[in-house]
Amino acid sequence: MACTRRESSTVVPSCIRRDGVLLSVGFCRAILPVFVTFPNSPFRLFQPFPPAGDQPIAIEKLIEGIQDFEKIRILKEQFTKEGKTDQLKELNKILATFTEENLQTMPAADMVSRGKEILNSY
Repeated sequence: MACTRRESSTVVPSCIRRDGVLLSVGFCRAILPVFVTFPNSPFRLFQPFPPAGDQPIAIEKLIEGIQDFEKIRILKEQFTKEGKTDQLKELNKILATFTEENLQTMPAADMVSRGKEILNSY
């Protein structure tokens, strides 16, 4: 999902005063309102700092997980509406493998990749 980020920070002079006495004069980076907008969305996200380090990867994986959940929900609705009980049972069987006990025997990455293969086959 693409988004647009509007940059708006600047370096401004700053003064520290206490009891009317000028203590120091320096420059600081003023963080002005920064908003991220998403296509086809009425919402704006306040974001004073862009994601850094491994945060962008984590955000992408979170988005992927939400999209997979939505696909599962839509498939369940579709299978129920169309009376495809065999495919619904198969989907529920696949989802039942995602348990903490199975994580003891199979790495999570393998579980997810196997689940995605099956999910993308629909």
